[in-house]
This record gives sequence, structure tokens and C-alpha cells, in this order.
Amino acid sequence: MSNVISSKRNVILQALLGIAILILLFWQVGWNDFLDAIVSIELSLFILALVFYAIDNLVLAFRYHFVLKYMDIQVPFVQVFLCHLGGMLYSDVTPGRVGYFTVPYFLKKRANVAYSSSLSAIIGLQSLEFFIKVFGCGIGLIFIGFTIENQILFIVLLIGTIFLFIVAVILGIIVWSEKAEGIVQWLCKIPLIGKILAKLLPKFSDFQQQGQKIKPVIPHAIGFTSVSWLLKGLQWYLIALSLNITGISYFGFVMIHPLLTALSFVPITPAGLGLQESGIVIIFTLVFGQEAASSSAFSILARFYAILVDLAGIVVLI
Repeated sequence: MSNVISSKRNVILQALLGIAILILLFWQVGWNDFLDAIVSIELSLFILALVFYAIDNLVLAFRYHFVLKYMDIQVPFVQVFLCHLGGMLYSDVTPGRVGYFTVPYFLKKRANVAYSSSLSAIIGLQSLEFFIKVFGCGIGLIFIGFTIENQILFIVLLIGTIFLFIVAVILGIIVWSEKAEGIVQWLCKIPLIGKILAKLLPKFSDFQQQGQKIKPVIPHAIGFTSVSWLLKGLQWYLIALSLNITGISYFGFVMIHPLLTALSFVPITPAGLGLQESGIVIIFTLVFGQEAASSSAFSILARFYAILVDLAGIVVLI
């Protein structure tokens, strides 16, 4: 009981911290200027960003469905897509975005897919995705590293990148290393991911056997993930245009998206609430010379446009 209370208290404190960072950010920018930027949005471009985010989710869900099918797991694509959105919705509100790992639970509940099999697919795919994000973060750091003067922000961005790399290595070891079982037993002691991994231990051998089936489709998974990366750059580009932010090219958004969204994986606030927004405003203003008001409006829309689409995943909670 005390653990449950402590967990709830931590969640509340993390949420309050994120909200406090946002309040401080908007206070610095100016509430009136921020609201003026929001109400001036070109709605058609914002809706187009929503459409491409939905397409992006279709690509990622198809990637997961493709891997499951290769593992001889037959499940309707619609179920995979809805469970994917449910996982995305959870990831939008959990520290480190660990909520996405609820997808195997939803698939077990809705389509009776073996938990260990679907979890091995998710962990394998997330490992690859994090490695690609780390690669993108590295390019992003090089892209802005020579112009950024705020050393604290650079360090935070670097920490976010390192954190993603560590997570990617851990997930890769879990799926493919022969010594993974002992490592998982140790990782079960870590908050957040420990509870998820503890469920895995009883069926770990089966989990790794299933994970080995993913190896031949790694090139395909990388291809789907790369398409998703390009789509995310396009979504941010459209949101920027909707706010009349024209000083950053589509290529620029492709480069900085992995870097700035890496802040959402820093597990001190829900999905990096406040951290990602602050990073966006600082990079947009100091590196690209954009106005603080439109940059702060972008930072909010860049978070909540995804939540608007992910809300469709609420059906898996019913």
C-alpha cells in the first residue's frame, strides 16, 4: 500500500514540476504574446500536420504488424493500430514515455496475443528506434552545436541523447544477448521499467526465442522508422508554417526533431513536460532567431497535436 501511495505521490510531483516549468516559461515569454500567437494559427496547415501525424502512426503500426506477422503471429491490423495508439496515449503522460510498453498488454487483452511474443517485438523495435534517434540526435547536436551559446541547454540535450543511447543498448541486450536474463533480474530493481520487466522473467527463454525472429526483418524495421522520421520533420514544418515561422527549413526540422524530442525521454516529468517546450523555445530563439511568442506557441502545439490524434487509442482502455 505504501508503495502505491509513494508511486502516486511521485507522479503528482513530476506533473507539478512539468507544469511549473511551463508556467515559468510562459511568464518569461509573456502570456499575452503567447496567446496572440496561438489564436493567429493557420488552421488548415495545423490540420494537415494532424493528418500526417495520423499517417505516421499508420506507418509505425504497420511496422509492428509486419514484425508480428513475420513471427507467425496473426492479428488484424486494426487491432494493432488501436493498441499502438493506446500505447502512444500512455507514453504522452508517463515519464520517459515508458507507457508505450503497454501495447503488448492491450494486444493480449483485445486479440489474445502472447504477451512475451508481442513484448519482444516491441522491445526490439524500440531498441532500433532509439538507436536511430541517437543517430539523429548526434546529427542535430552537430547541426546546432557550433551556434548555441547556452551551455546548460547543450548539456541537457546531450544528457537526453546519452539517456536514449543507454536505453537503446539495454533494450538491445534484453532482446538479443545470451546473458540477458541476469541483466534483466538486475534491471527489475530500477523504477518505471522494473515492473514491466518483472512480468517478463517467468517466460524469458520464450521471449528471447521470439526476439531472435526479429533479426531478419531489421532492415525493414529501419526503413519504416526512417520514413517515420521524415514524416515527423514534415509535421513540425507544417506546424511552424501555421504559426508563420518561416526561418527554419524542412531539412532543419528533420535534423532538430530527434534532438528536441529526446528531452521528452528525460524521466523527471511526464513525457518531458516543460523540458521539451523549454528546449524548443531556446533553440528556436537563440539558434534560428525566431520570436519567443511564436516559438512557445509551437512548443505547445508540437505536444498537443500528437495527443489529439492519440486520443483515438482511448478505445483500448474501455
